[in-house]
Amino acid sequence: MMAGLAATVFWLALGLLAYAYAIYPALLWLAATARQSARDWSYLRTAGNRRAEPAAAPPFISLVIAAHDEASHLAAQFESLRRLAYSNWEAVYVADGCSDRTAEEIRAAGDARLRVLELPQRRGKANALNQGAAAARGELLVFTDAGTRLEPDSLAKLARHFRRAATGAVCGRVEFDPAPGTIRTEARYWRYECGLRMLEARLGVTLTAHGGLYAVRRSAYRRLDERTLVDDLMLPMLVRAQGFEVLYDPEAVAHDRGPGTAAGQVKRRRRLAQGSFRALYQVLRTPMNATTAWAFVSHKLLRWLTPFFLLLLLLASLALVPRPASLVVLGAGAALAAAALVRRRGLAYYLLGMNLAYLQGWWRSLRPPRDGTWERVR
Repeated sequence: MMAGLAATVFWLALGLLAYAYAIYPALLWLAATARQSARDWSYLRTAGNRRAEPAAAPPFISLVIAAHDEASHLAAQFESLRRLAYSNWEAVYVADGCSDRTAEEIRAAGDARLRVLELPQRRGKANALNQGAAAARGELLVFTDAGTRLEPDSLAKLARHFRRAATGAVCGRVEFDPAPGTIRTEARYWRYECGLRMLEARLGVTLTAHGGLYAVRRSAYRRLDERTLVDDLMLPMLVRAQGFEVLYDPEAVAHDRGPGTAAGQVKRRRRLAQGSFRALYQVLRTPMNATTAWAFVSHKLLRWLTPFFLLLLLLASLALVPRPASLVVLGAGAALAAAALVRRRGLAYYLLGMNLAYLQGWWRSLRPPRDGTWERVR
């Protein structure tokens, strides 16, 4: 009886891990390729224009930026804003209980398009975004982080999609600058993640944004719960819940610096996990069609549950010793752990650290939420 239960748990956990990281990407690639082939054939038959055209009258865009003690990181963003090819914009900086010269630096930039809203008490990013959105004048809200640099054509790329009334949000692509500790770890994972997002976009099932660059139609914006930690997950979901489309445009690009150390990567992943588990109930209540639900479960939910599958696989493998399959899994696990100990910046160390961070984030999500404050990792 116990051996049968252990074998069931072993193969189920192993199968779900294989599905999430290998089978789903393969199925996604096949489905996206089929969809793209159908579009190509339709294009050949009709000779239509399949690219999104620039807006006839460029809409006024409000960049909304939550900033807590970012005085030393604003100069690079100011420079990127000056180089924007899009002219019809403003930037609303929300200084969230800052103890440094963030507000003074924004005013000292000498650009009337840069507005600053000072909050005397720090209450977190979600509240800051709500305050910034309420103060913004634009018909499109573009959310980015302080210190993120926008490509000159990024706003134009985002704005072109809103010619269609059905479009509620458009997610851009954030590229991380090479930094010690990120070149072989976070950067490699992010390239894999961007590939999945592009394939999902071809199926019309974009799930989430990156906080460094995404746009929301003002009429589709809904106030965030102040305890929200993952605005770039919740805002697209709130937009989708209203029946709008959520798109991904990899040509709309911004640049940021990722965490420069493995410890920083773990801290960032722990916060993301905490916010994701905290938001799970609300996300599951969001109306989704079958394809979107499939993508969410396969790409997001199973990833969040990976640490639990690994623990179940380990326990089942120990119970099934000396069966060959269990010995293979235990040997692979031991090799991964040894590689992580030997090379602290390698992929093995990163994978183990990220899964530990997800366990910690899940545990923290069980506590009653206090507020939405967190420290940005650089």
